[in-house]
Amino acid sequence: MNITPELRAVFKRVISEYGNASQFAKSIGVAHSTVLFWLSGKSPNVSGKLWLEKVRPALLPFLSRDERQRFAPELPSSTSSRASSLSASSSASSRKPAPLFSVGQLLEFDPVFESIENFIRRTPRIGSCPFTVPTTPVRFALKCPAPALPFELNALIDGSARPHPGEIAVAAIQNTERILIATFYRAGDEAELLPFFEKNADKIRWNTRSSPNYLRWIFPVLEFDRILK
Repeated sequence: MNITPELRAVFKRVISEYGNASQFAKSIGVAHSTVLFWLSGKSPNVSGKLWLEKVRPALLPFLSRDERQRFAPELPSSTSSRASSLSASSSASSRKPAPLFSVGQLLEFDPVFESIENFIRRTPRIGSCPFTVPTTPVRFALKCPAPALPFELNALIDGSARPHPGEIAVAAIQNTERILIATFYRAGDEAELLPFFEKNADKIRWNTRSSPNYLRWIFPVLEFDRILK
């Protein structure tokens, strides 16, 4: 998780609720110096697993509704960054299934030759996955490549939208056999993807003006559904 100035401000406010940086560090099981590095900017990010399992749950009770919506995609349980904050304990009757595809299947999709709706309709699904966010003919689930996690993740993807800066997205890099889940950032013509589940992965950067076709496609992740292995 990239520590933006906005997130750093949240850290400072929440730490004051815990008392001080030392008490906050103790509550999440990290060294005092680690928290100080987050606050000072010496550590520009929090590892994905630490964020998911320790840091975000500690922040969540003190977040405003807007902050919950902004940081909700980082949860591996059922959450949404575009809709209002959703509870992972939603009743089964409210969870709607979406067609589930594999990474290999998604590599076959080329928006130059067909629409995402047609791809979803013609491609044999490997299963289905329920979500709290409403499904549509252009929304589908992807079995996420996250072998380092102790659980499996399926992501609900919106094939009719583009991600906003700071949102989690699924993207296919042109002329490669690579699809990744990453946090998307853009400032002017400069864009980058920060892989979400790949430990110590480097940021992927490109210029959208000089390399307009760097990505084959990119869609926002609306929600994650966690499945214990």
